[in-house]
Amino acid sequence: MKDLLIGGAVAMFVLLIAYAGYKAITATTKQQQDAAYRVLKLVLATLSGVAVVTLAVLHQAGVV
Repeated sequence: MKDLLIGGAVAMFVLLIAYAGYKAITATTKQQQDAAYRVLKLVLATLSGVAVVTLAVLHQAGVV
């Protein structure tokens, strides 16, 4: 069950990143392109932060 939840969360974030990148590439106006890149950077920064915190917690628990 835990693997299904983790896999689902990873798949959701991969799809979100892919869609934001797609919108940034195919944007018709500069304003749409800037907004899409802003969302893409926000999602990537959030995921990086979550990964660092998760690894820190797992390291503290002695798992990693």
